[in-house]
Amino acid sequence: FPRQIQIETTNSCNHKCEFCAYTLMKRPKGVIREDLFERLVREAFDCGSREIGLFAGAEPLTCKSLESHIKMCKEIGYEYIYISTNGALGGPDLFRRLLDAGLHSIKFSVNGGDRATYEQVHGKDNYDRVLKNIRFVSEYRHSVTQSVFLGVSFVGMPHTNDSFEKLKKEIKADVDESIFYEAYNQLRDM
Repeated sequence: FPRQIQIETTNSCNHKCEFCAYTLMKRPKGVIREDLFERLVREAFDCGSREIGLFAGAEPLTCKSLESHIKMCKEIGYEYIYISTNGALGGPDLFRRLLDAGLHSIKFSVNGGDRATYEQVHGKDNYDRVLKNIRFVSEYRHSVTQSVFLGVSFVGMPHTNDSFEKLKKEIKADVDESIFYEAYNQLRDM
């Protein structure tokens, strides 16, 4: 059984990134039922999973139960709990609660190294807010008992690749890792 699993806690997103297949999704938007979530994480743990990602392509911060999901995973015994987020929906209070609940890793998806490129890719102008949230998490993570990894990912496309270096320079002092991915055809939907 896999040591590491991911659960789609929600299939909703507040952004419309131009490279993302979720923008073309036909499924009704929603969140996972609480009873199903608990059953899945308990069964997976009993089978040997010890690391869990509470996202699967959409925006985990659209799930109002994310904090309680993290607490449940911690109580069950998961050794590593992580999310990947565009970071635009939360502010210091939400990120503080998620880290206090036991989150071990946050990867912010920031796909533009300046406001104009970011807005073009994400379909929203949340660049400054996201950078502010990254800086908050960078500082606050030293206040919790668990070690917290902070990363930033950048999905590059020919018209955005040049801005990655600007983003790396902007966040260098705040993050543990900046990761560049080439955009690819997600599930043959794009």
